[in-house]
Amino acid sequence: MGADKIQIVPIRRPPPSLAKSTRSPASSSTSESSEDALPAPVKKTRLGKPKVKTGCKTCKIRRVKCDETKPACDRCTSTGRTCDGYADVPPEKPARPDTRTVAIFRSIDTMQGDRTERRALDFFTKWTAPQLASFFDRNIWQQMVVQIGFSEPAIRHAMIALGSLSESREKSIVASPLRRTIPIGDPLASKIPQFVTVEGQDDPFALVHYNKAIARLAQRMRQADNATDIALLSCVLFVCIEMLRGEHGPAMEHFKAGMHIALGAAKQKPRTPYNQMQSTREQVMPFFYRLELLAMLTGLESHWKYPVEAIEVVLETFETIREARDSLVHLMNLSMRHIRSLRLRRFEADVKDEDLATQHSLLACLSSWKSAFEAVQKGCFSPVEQRSAHILEIHYITTITWVARSDAISESSTDIYLEDFERAVSLAETLQVAALAEETHSSTFVFDMEFVPHIYLIATKCRHPLVRRRAIAVLRSSFRREGLWDSNSSAAVAERIMQREEAGLDVADGTEWPGESARIHNAFFDMGSGINPHMHQLTYFSKPDGLQGGWTIEQETIVLQPE
Repeated sequence: MGADKIQIVPIRRPPPSLAKSTRSPASSSTSESSEDALPAPVKKTRLGKPKVKTGCKTCKIRRVKCDETKPACDRCTSTGRTCDGYADVPPEKPARPDTRTVAIFRSIDTMQGDRTERRALDFFTKWTAPQLASFFDRNIWQQMVVQIGFSEPAIRHAMIALGSLSESREKSIVASPLRRTIPIGDPLASKIPQFVTVEGQDDPFALVHYNKAIARLAQRMRQADNATDIALLSCVLFVCIEMLRGEHGPAMEHFKAGMHIALGAAKQKPRTPYNQMQSTREQVMPFFYRLELLAMLTGLESHWKYPVEAIEVVLETFETIREARDSLVHLMNLSMRHIRSLRLRRFEADVKDEDLATQHSLLACLSSWKSAFEAVQKGCFSPVEQRSAHILEIHYITTITWVARSDAISESSTDIYLEDFERAVSLAETLQVAALAEETHSSTFVFDMEFVPHIYLIATKCRHPLVRRRAIAVLRSSFRREGLWDSNSSAAVAERIMQREEAGLDVADGTEWPGESARIHNAFFDMGSGINPHMHQLTYFSKPDGLQGGWTIEQETIVLQPE
C-alpha cells in the first residue's frame, strides 16, 4: 500500500484583534463534577390505565402491553419477534381502526412509473428503507412511508430519488489507499484500517425526481386535506436526500421548514376524527426532535422553545427500547441547549445559580433514565435489541459526561471519564463486529446518529493515546454517513487534532498525555459538500497562555489525496 500524499495548507493566523480574543468559542464542553456526586434520581410514575382484553397472542404470553397494530403488532416486529396475531374477540362497540402502521399489501410493481422508476422504488424498499430505519424505526420506513407513497405523488417521487441515490452510492464504493493525517511512522496507529471511499458524483435521474417531489408537494399544500402531514413526511425525505448528497446547508433548510410546520401543527386541534394522517404526524414528529439534535451538533442555533421539560420524559419504567430512545433524545436536546447557553459565559465567570440548577436537574433526569433503561435492557435478547441498547448506552455516556462538565473551563476535566470513554469505544467496536458477522450488506447511510458523532467527540476529548486511537480506528473502519456525520471526514479531523495536541510529547508509547496548554478547547470544521468530501477547513480555539489568558484562534485546510 503506497504512502498517502497529504497536503496541509499552512496555518493562517487571524489578525491580532482576533488572535488574542477575550471571547470564547462556541463549545459543547465542560464540569469537573464526577458521577459519584450525581444527585438522586428523579422518579416519575406512569399513570394507570384500564386493562384491555385485546392484544396479540405473543404480547399476552409475554405479559406486556400490545400496541395492537394490524396485522402484526409494532411491539413484536420492532424487536425481531414473530407476532402470532390476534384472537377473535367480539368488540363491545365499533372500534376505531388503528392505522399507526399499515402492512404493504400491494406490490411496488403496481405503483405508477416506468421500468427505471420501479427499479429505484424496488431498491428503496429492499435496501434504502432498511438502512434509513437503522435499529429503531423499521415499520415507519418499510411500511408507513411506502404505503403512503402509493397515493401521494410527492412521497413517491422522493422515494424514487432516494432509491436511485442509494443505488448510485453503493455502485460507486471503491477501495482506496489509507487516507490519514497522523504520521505514517506512528507506532500506536499501525492497526488503523484503510478507508473505503465513494467516487464523488451526483445522480441526474435522482435530481429530476427530487425536483418533481418538491413540485408535487407545492401542489399538495394548496389542498386542505392532510396537507400538513404530507409536508412533514416530505421534509424528512428531502432532508434524507440532501444528507445522502452531502449537502448540509439545504438539508438544514428543509429541517427548519419542517420544524416550522411541525410547531404550527402542534398548536392546531384536529378537525377530523383520528385517522391515518394524524397517526402519521405522531410518528414523524420524533424525527424532527432527532434532527434538532443533529442540527445543534453541527452548529445550528435553536430559536424555538423546546416543547417538553426534562422531567416530563423520564418514566420509572420503559415498555420498549424505542420508548427509551425517544426519552433520551429529549434529554440530549435539552442538554445541548444547556451546554450551548454556557459556551461563552463559563469563561467569563458568568455561570448563574439557575444554570447550576438546570445542570443538577439534567443530571438527575439522566440518572433516572439510566435506571429505567437498565431495567428494559435486561429484556433485550434479540441481536437487534442488543445493538439498539449499545447505541443508547453510547449516547448516554457522552451526554452525561458533557452535562457534568458543562460549567468547567479546563480541558483536563475530561480526564476523569477515561473509563466511560473506553466503555463507549468498546461498545462501538462490538457494534462493528456484530455488523460484519451478521449482515451481508451493511448500511453506509442511516438517517439517525448512531455512534459516529459520539465517537468523534471521544476521539477529540479523550487524551489517552491508546483509547483515542481506538476511537479513530472505529471511525476509519466504519465507512458510513449518519445524518450529516461522515465517518471518514470525522476520522481525518480527529487525527489532525490528535497530531497537533501530541506534537510536544517526549514519548509516543501511550504513557504521556498532552498538557492543558497544548489541548484544543474546540475545533470547528467545514464538513465539505458532496458525496465524499476530501477538503476540510478547520478552526481551532486554544489557550496556550493558560486558562486565564486570551484565546488563540488558528485556521488551516486539510486536503486528503491518496497516491
